[in-house]
Amino acid sequence: MLEELLKISRQCDGVRCDMAMLVLPDVFERTWGRRAPLFWPRVLHRVRDGVPSFRFMAEVYWDLEWTMIQQGFATRTTSGSTTASLTPRATGARALPGRARL
Repeated sequence: MLEELLKISRQCDGVRCDMAMLVLPDVFERTWGRRAPLFWPRVLHRVRDGVPSFRFMAEVYWDLEWTMIQQGFATRTTSGSTTASLTPRATGARALPGRARL
């Protein structure tokens, strides 16, 4: 997967990672019964070493947006709309339920 993302980073400005939270160690363990190593911080760092301006957008569910931002994602995509990386949690403001933001 890393090699594919490195190739993509040389061809465009960014990539959307659908269901990006599925490879988080906790989610992977609940799904498959075994723990996976951290994936996103290592991969995002390696790609950005070669192309610092490359953008990763994560499609995220299950209230894991903040976790994905901590993994290194710059933006998140929820229900087809893109929002900035500084969510209410990141800025210290009170977060609104998902439907209240629509």
